[in-house]
Amino acid sequence: LITSASEWPVFFASAMYVFEGIALVLPVRQKMKEPDAYGGWTGILNIGILLVTIMYFIVGFFGYIRYGSEARGSITLNLPKDNKLYQFTKIMYAVAIFLTYNLQFYVPFSLLWPRVCRRILYKYSGQTVEKCEHAFRIGLILITFIIAAMIPNLGLVISLVGAVASTALSVIFPPICESITFWPDSLGRYKWQLILNLLIISFGLYVFIAGTTLSVSNIVACFENGAKCND
Repeated sequence: LITSASEWPVFFASAMYVFEGIALVLPVRQKMKEPDAYGGWTGILNIGILLVTIMYFIVGFFGYIRYGSEARGSITLNLPKDNKLYQFTKIMYAVAIFLTYNLQFYVPFSLLWPRVCRRILYKYSGQTVEKCEHAFRIGLILITFIIAAMIPNLGLVISLVGAVASTALSVIFPPICESITFWPDSLGRYKWQLILNLLIISFGLYVFIAGTTLSVSNIVACFENGAKCND
């Protein structure tokens, strides 16, 4: 059940993909009615991350126990197609993605849309701008849907995105920002917080470098093998 150590960076990179929503942490907190309820041991963030981690662990554990090395990039691809219960599961999974996926575009949209308005839509009425805003949101989502549908092996892309983006956003940058913010007198006795941050950054760099290297090499090998590249 345990793969070779050479493949561990890909595992860590795929696991880091769980934290892809880390970019929404500050924007969501900013819009909350009671921002103080967001942090802390029993805050919304910790409880939410704990629940997500438990669900990911359960699905990953039992999925791997059932399918082993035959587990595909998305566990739904392993589910039988001739069972109504599994078909219903896939439908509900698709509905869940449909209803929540657009939340991931909160930050990119807030960065891109003002530039579009300033350069293109500045001369139109408010109603027209509102319609264009909805169309722009839908267009961004559809573009990513099309790109995802064109990818032959989803698992390899997940590991690459996890190694590059998710690792940087959730493991490398936060301890760097904390160390800079509280430097030099607020990092605990014997600078224990700084030491902990350095350990976290080192782990993040390991996953970033090794995970990216292995993911890219696997993607190249995947396309070289042609038919074997399918998820």
